[in-house]
Amino acid sequence: MTQLEGETLDVRLAAGALPVDAAIACAVQIADALDDSHRHGIIRRNLTPRSIILSSIGARLLDAGRTSQDARSKTALDDAVPMERTQAQYLKRDGSSNGPFRYMAPEQLEGKEPDVPSDIFALGAVLYEMTAGRPAFDGPNQAAVIAAVLDTDPPSLSRIRPGVPRELDHIVQRCLAKDPADRWQTARDLAAELRWVAETCASAVAGPAHEVGAGWKGNRLWPRTGLAAAILAVAAITIVLVEGGVDWERLRGRESAHGTSIHSLAVLPLRNLSRDPDQDYFADGMTEELITDLSKLGTTGVIARGSIMQYKETRQPLPAVGRALKVDALVDGTVLRAGNRVRLTVALVDARTDRQMWADAFERDTRDLRALQTDVARSIATVVHGASGAEALRSTTTTRAAKPEAHELYLKGRYFLNKMTEDNVKRATEFFQRAVDLDADYALPHAGLADAAYYTSGAYLSPRDVMPMIRKEATKALDLDEALGEAHSALALVSMGFDFDWDQAERQFKRAIALNPNDALAHEWFGYYLALRERFDESVVELQRAHALDPLSPLIDLYSVILPDLYQRRYQQVVTELKALAVLHRDFYPIYAHMAIAYLQLGDVDAAVAELEHARQLDTTPWILGWLGHAYAKAGRTADARAVLRDLRERATHGYVQPYSLAIIHIALGEKDEAFTWLNKGYDLRDEQLTMLRIDPAFDLIRDDPRFQALMRRVHLSQ
Repeated sequence: MTQLEGETLDVRLAAGALPVDAAIACAVQIADALDDSHRHGIIRRNLTPRSIILSSIGARLLDAGRTSQDARSKTALDDAVPMERTQAQYLKRDGSSNGPFRYMAPEQLEGKEPDVPSDIFALGAVLYEMTAGRPAFDGPNQAAVIAAVLDTDPPSLSRIRPGVPRELDHIVQRCLAKDPADRWQTARDLAAELRWVAETCASAVAGPAHEVGAGWKGNRLWPRTGLAAAILAVAAITIVLVEGGVDWERLRGRESAHGTSIHSLAVLPLRNLSRDPDQDYFADGMTEELITDLSKLGTTGVIARGSIMQYKETRQPLPAVGRALKVDALVDGTVLRAGNRVRLTVALVDARTDRQMWADAFERDTRDLRALQTDVARSIATVVHGASGAEALRSTTTTRAAKPEAHELYLKGRYFLNKMTEDNVKRATEFFQRAVDLDADYALPHAGLADAAYYTSGAYLSPRDVMPMIRKEATKALDLDEALGEAHSALALVSMGFDFDWDQAERQFKRAIALNPNDALAHEWFGYYLALRERFDESVVELQRAHALDPLSPLIDLYSVILPDLYQRRYQQVVTELKALAVLHRDFYPIYAHMAIAYLQLGDVDAAVAELEHARQLDTTPWILGWLGHAYAKAGRTADARAVLRDLRERATHGYVQPYSLAIIHIALGEKDEAFTWLNKGYDLRDEQLTMLRIDPAFDLIRDDPRFQALMRRVHLSQ
């Protein structure tokens, strides 16, 4: 191992406690080092003051006792000891060498495998000792120390050392929780909290101000006060991990974003640090609004919400996430709401090298949330594109201050709308309406009402009843803020599916995309529109853009196959591609249904029925049942086809059922008159499936009928 000059932290602590600001500074950078280790699959296992060396060039965390998360068969004390041993077997007869036990988490002492929370416990014990000048857990022998770790809580820091910020006391207590689930779950979150304490409590813990070097202006980790001077007093601490004698250097905040080309980025779900599940809507809402703001950087691709939310409950290594999303950079952060204050801590990480390029913390009153979000977005834009990035957002971001209560209701509405179930859409609508009632001039909840209404159109309610509401709310939203791209998309959908005004729909889609080039949904819908007009080459371009922005979306993956191939009658290619797609999205029923449509056109009726029956096991929407009845009829299973018809008619007595679903069964049964009865009813109710008259193979058997040509003219799709 490389020989290191300097003194270990335990030697320094022999002289007494560190200044509080210096202890915090040291803990922050140890937490950063642990975060680097954990994201590379390494658990430290044996973090003690003796494993930290302070020197004139920084502090190094020795590699003794480290282990991979994939190979954690040993626990390091003074020497490596098998994990299977009990705590009694750890004890030395003379009762010496109590040190390592003071920092070992309870689960380690019980012989369990250490994990990230185990290292968090050790850091908490080190931080306690740096601040208090005494160990958190002590005793006359090893047995007493182990008993203390397992069964007792140390006195609070504020009791031992008056003047210690209560916030720091709470952080240490959480680190030292007996249950691993009650500790911080990532070192990055712990570091963010420590940074916040350093900044907000600087006046209480720091000495007289000292001028220090300007440093990296983009990384406001520490104020230019006595806290910065304290960092210098602790040997200008920068944690560097040493692995096998080779310095593995993770110098956070040292790389200028201007030296790294960023063409695409993703905002990972902001983590809710309040530990209150009822605040999840707030963290999700802040994430979504940050995505929306950054999406207006037209020269940088920003991944859509749909692809990033799957990372909410899992913490994969950031490079792996970057590869999956195919982005250059990731925005990672936390949100903490306490009383009437909100703190957002964010970092920009190079997804290719896993190096942090910038980090900052932002705090505002809850009444200034929009300004907070704007500050964060512009700061990131400045790192990515310099002053021009911030200026680009300044020219596109609306900063009208809504009533705080209305904004909160809007965030709750978005949270429930994104769950996309009938009950949750209803709850979302209620929250949006309450926001409008509270602040009628706030544009976003009007747009939310339009979006919620669209999700019900054709699924639960008749488009004839819903589309006018969408038009009303989207128009109101644009009256208040013409730059809302989502409202333009909503009007485009009304023009396309209700008015059958195709030219106006195209203008609205193009306006939506111009306002927000990174709106994956707008590109997806416009690609769908272009396919309906049989402009397939243009459709492919839009779908490729949508896929780049939302690479994990099953619907975009499906559209990328069926719009250019199924509707241009390349059926065998469709089957091949959808089989591959089904491996990625096993529970996405439209894949199997569209594979069945291709099988029907190829004449493989049995395969089509099998795929549709599988799709029915996943969902029983009228659209699935309509195609199943159609396939039964084509297979000669007339009784089964008529049973599906009866089921759909019964459903129609107490809810909306697409007339299309009944029409295509009658088409397959050769009952054209009944089919046109339902198609004409579909026109009256504005069944969205009528927009597909030109390309849907279900209508191939009736295209020559004059009634079909007349229907095409009514929806303005005649050649």
